[in-house]
Amino acid sequence: MRLFLPLLVVVGSAFGAVIDLRDAVVVVRPGAAKAEKTAAVVLVEEVEKRTGVHLATSTTWPSDKTVIAITSGDATVPKAEGYHLFVD
Repeated sequence: MRLFLPLLVVVGSAFGAVIDLRDAVVVVRPGAAKAEKTAAVVLVEEVEKRTGVHLATSTTWPSDKTVIAITSGDATVPKAEGYHLFVD
C-alpha cells in the first residue's frame, strides 16, 4: 500500500507561504541540454516515488499551472550537482 503524501512546499518562515505543487508542470526549454532533460526526468521520477504525484512535463510555459522550470543557467560552467530555487 502506497502512502500518499501531498506535494507542498513551505517557502521560508519569512514568507509563510505554502505552494501546492500537485498540478505543477515541469518545463524544460526546447533544445535543452541533455543535463537539463535528465534533471527533469529525475525530478519527476523522485517526486512520484516519494509522494505518489506524477508531474506533467512540457517544453512550453502553461498559463494556468504552477511551473517548475529546469534550466542549466550558465551552461559554460557545468556542475555535477546543484540547484537554485526561485519563487515568484
